[in-house]
Amino acid sequence: MQLQPLSLDDTLRGLPPEWDAAPLPHIAAALNASGRKIVILDDDVMGTQSVHDIAVLMDWSVDALRSELESDSRAFFVVTNARTMPESQARAVSAFITGNLCEAARQAGVDFSIVSRLDSTLRGHFPADMRAIESALAQDSSTKPVSDKVGNPNPSGWIIAPLFLEGGRFTVNDTQYVLNGEWLVPVGETEFARDPAFAFTSSNLREWVEEKTARGAPPSRSMSGDGELSSGASSDSASFVSSDSVLAADVASISIDDLRRGGPQRIAGILSALPDGGVCVVNGASNRDMEVFVQGMLQVESGGRRFLFRAAASFIKALLGQTERPLLTPAEIGMSASSVGSDNGILIVVGSYVPRTTGQLDHLLANTGAVSVEVNVGHLLADSTRQAEIDRSIRAAEDAIRSSSNAVLYTSRELVEGRSADHSLAIGHQISQAISEIVAGIGVRPRCIVVKGGATSYAVATKALEVRRAWSPGQAAPGVPAWILGDETLHPGIPCIIFPGNVGDDDALTNLVARLNDR
Repeated sequence: MQLQPLSLDDTLRGLPPEWDAAPLPHIAAALNASGRKIVILDDDVMGTQSVHDIAVLMDWSVDALRSELESDSRAFFVVTNARTMPESQARAVSAFITGNLCEAARQAGVDFSIVSRLDSTLRGHFPADMRAIESALAQDSSTKPVSDKVGNPNPSGWIIAPLFLEGGRFTVNDTQYVLNGEWLVPVGETEFARDPAFAFTSSNLREWVEEKTARGAPPSRSMSGDGELSSGASSDSASFVSSDSVLAADVASISIDDLRRGGPQRIAGILSALPDGGVCVVNGASNRDMEVFVQGMLQVESGGRRFLFRAAASFIKALLGQTERPLLTPAEIGMSASSVGSDNGILIVVGSYVPRTTGQLDHLLANTGAVSVEVNVGHLLADSTRQAEIDRSIRAAEDAIRSSSNAVLYTSRELVEGRSADHSLAIGHQISQAISEIVAGIGVRPRCIVVKGGATSYAVATKALEVRRAWSPGQAAPGVPAWILGDETLHPGIPCIIFPGNVGDDDALTNLVARLNDR
């Protein structure tokens, strides 16, 4: 049965009042008592959409992971970029990072929990990412003596929590909704569900779990110590702890009634009854809902049970015990009049093809004096014209930035689809690589860099800007993270705004650029 859109106001008015008691002090106390680090494996670069003052790693080495685990910070992100990869490679990467994390935690002598960051529109390699993480944890545990198992949080169940308030994503009656104007649209009826790489039909989360787990997956390849994919992994290393399909009827659910009328004790009771290997979805329509859930969940974990999380930004904020922080001002991200490159224009890079991004791009070009630098995708994909198109785009962007104008570097809007999901991802890689070469080739430092779209942001950050570690002080717009780049990068200290492709109304990008120009 096709679900219908709901009025946001009517839906929120029909919910019970929020739980009254404040969970955050209890969350902080539980985290401090456990001494546990929280590691968020992010399948693209957008995970810091709701949190602040946190490190973002692109470096997967044991040394880099150990350094973060030994720091005073409670949590950090590790960007896997798995969403841009074929499923087999995504599994291998997730398993490789998890294995390195286990070793780093053992060396540091600390315990940790893993969150596999979930896109709130349900795109991504689920359940493959989760199974790869779970398998790597199980393999690490099985090959180490009992006395050497510090830092291996072997999970006994999965928690799925896709609430992302800043992005207009709500979970009500087990259904994931995307806010469009004043209406909540079931996610399965949106363009996100038609993503050629991650298509799905179910908006109900329990049915979505069944739909996704029923598809199955071949055994994953392993990764060598230097991070290269290798074949011939043993059957043991490729096996999954939770490899069976999961029926919708077997998926547990925590409702908004549970959260708002039953509170943390009700949550603890539901999770305590979850069978080993069980899956539980979490509803929510406010930050307090996620905080109540986290308080109850931590109560269960304090008794020795552990969970693996597939969760979006609002859950992560609650798990870290963080409160709301005002949007960052330009000065707070280093855009003062005395900053390096302060007289130059902003570089805005747009790669995402989702209709929401195209609408924002059109609005920006129509309502500002930004200079349009359109990159012809057809030319990028043809060997005979690729380099000439890259060189032309570099010159055009340089001229605009040097003249104090904002340069909008964007791909032509025709979506080029491949013969299969993997082929579509491969085409996306080719385009992202070319955009990275353009950004790297721009010989003048922009005042700030804004990148629109997850795959584009990762490619620009790692290939063009050479980011190994960034610091995220907060958000430049609702659901839009700001990074400060490190000394190892092409432009040390430059602010880089990572703008998700699926966030914001048509004027969101225009409004952000206006704020950045207001110094």
